[in-house]
Amino acid sequence: DVGLVKLRIADQRDLDEAFQDVRKKLEGRGRILIQSQIDTDFELSAGFLRDAQFGPCVMFGLGGIFSEIQQDVRFALAPIRHSEALKLMDQIRGKKMLTGFRGVTPLKMDAMADLIVRLSHLGADNPDIEQIDINPVAITSGNPVAVDATMILRSEGIHLK
Repeated sequence: DVGLVKLRIADQRDLDEAFQDVRKKLEGRGRILIQSQIDTDFELSAGFLRDAQFGPCVMFGLGGIFSEIQQDVRFALAPIRHSEALKLMDQIRGKKMLTGFRGVTPLKMDAMADLIVRLSHLGADNPDIEQIDINPVAITSGNPVAVDATMILRSEGIHLK
């Protein structure tokens, strides 16, 4: 929202301009991360949280800007099995997007389910993990790729990104 993410950097001049612009906006705070940009067909999100009432939960839904606009997410108690992850993915309102909507390569459902299962076990098996947010999970040629993740550890109050 404040212009700290720069996309479609084609050459060194673009990189230099983007770097200087971000550096100016950071006003001496934080660090700058430069990474490859991948072509994305659509974006999903996956997460883990330790709910005060329900305990360990895993989350799946639409990601990127859709996570703010649509708020189309579903939760399940963690840890979950592969079959449960597939059912969780089938519950979102935007599930049509996962199946190859308008010529986009369909999501490799088993690969996404595997990501959700592993995420659910990572959180459930580690009591110091309060929350994990992977948003976006970029879908490129049907493959899920975690692009950005944040982890909050309970005992130390540390935010890792």
